[in-house]
Amino acid sequence: MREFVPVQAHARQVLEDLLAADTKKSGPVFTTRTGQRLTRHQLFLILQRMAAQANAHRRASEHIQVSQHVLRHTFLRKLAESRGVQYAKEASGHRSDGDIWRYVQPDRQSLADAIDAMERVPQNIAPLLSPLRERRLDRLMMVTAFSPPAPTRARRTTR
Repeated sequence: MREFVPVQAHARQVLEDLLAADTKKSGPVFTTRTGQRLTRHQLFLILQRMAAQANAHRRASEHIQVSQHVLRHTFLRKLAESRGVQYAKEASGHRSDGDIWRYVQPDRQSLADAIDAMERVPQNIAPLLSPLRERRLDRLMMVTAFSPPAPTRARRTTR
């Protein structure tokens, strides 16, 4: 179990108020109606009910899928994007650097946006770059026109 779990300021304040309101209570913070500890499966069902409410007026192609794991991925990805991978690693509780990479993979849209942002050239530099691009294109065409074909490797057959 972790000693320290980072929580956003607003959520931290709500938790502190909840704990301060009932100083006699000990045990789990999140409970069911019967006072039992909230299980992962029960949390999953709560999230599914919330998603069903959110999807009620959406087309089937626009339905959202929610689970604890999706929320964790989203949180860690957004933290990595805004503060860096090291912060996401610390927040996740992973000891190994390799474990955090599966959580911070960009989604397709943000990857496409990043690539689009790389291609943008400021307007005052664009006229300076066009002769360079033409020369590079000419050089590339010369290289491909006069280059010998790449050697082919003989395939070994196995028995």
